[in-house]
Amino acid sequence: MRDPRRAFTLVLILGFFISGVSTLALATSHAEVNQALSVLCPTSDPEIMAALEVGFAQGRIKPDEILHLIRRLSTVQGVPAEKETILLTIAHALQDDLPVKILVDKVEEGLARNIPLTVILNGSGSQPRILGLVQRASLLEAVRDFLYSKRIFSAPEGTKAVSTCLPNAHFDCLVSEIAGSLADYLEGGGSPLEGYLMFQQVSLRLQTLAGLREPPLLAEDVDLVLERLTPTDLTNIVLAVL
Repeated sequence: MRDPRRAFTLVLILGFFISGVSTLALATSHAEVNQALSVLCPTSDPEIMAALEVGFAQGRIKPDEILHLIRRLSTVQGVPAEKETILLTIAHALQDDLPVKILVDKVEEGLARNIPLTVILNGSGSQPRILGLVQRASLLEAVRDFLYSKRIFSAPEGTKAVSTCLPNAHFDCLVSEIAGSLADYLEGGGSPLEGYLMFQQVSLRLQTLAGLREPPLLAEDVDLVLERLTPTDLTNIVLAVL
């Protein structure tokens, strides 16, 4: 008969081994990011890495995601200063306490579509309009500040929940989805003066995502925002960014 104490001991050892490997893998990922950054952005590497470390700790970006982006930037043609500015823009967004996953995804999308780095960074005012990384970061900030002005805030894990103080992941999701919806509207040729159309698009996007019943976008979070949001608010947000 198998000794149950021996089996239990083996399970414990295996658990500690897996935990140790996971921790080592995470540390290695950080080291790999730092190494890749030091090659691509030798002068701003410390500033960018410091911001990324904060983002890793907050769960706003994963080492694998940013490492993939750095490696993609290293292989594409373009001015080194623009590659550095792209990463600095993401780092500054993290320093400003903004969600950055949507920024990383848009850079990856632009690289996959062979869009020039200068357009990825600064956008294009021609038709169809393309919003650059700088404008998207400003849009995230404007949406975040608007929610603050309506007394909707984010709260660290473990904070006592109140109706207007949302967990960080929920708050970041709202900011990202509202900003993303406005960006899609503008890139689709929509006018920032037609606030009611922007409101319809934002409302539909949030309610559809909340209908999936998957955190972090909950129906009560969406209701909280939509009852305090007006078409004029959206027009003001967009005009301040353009």
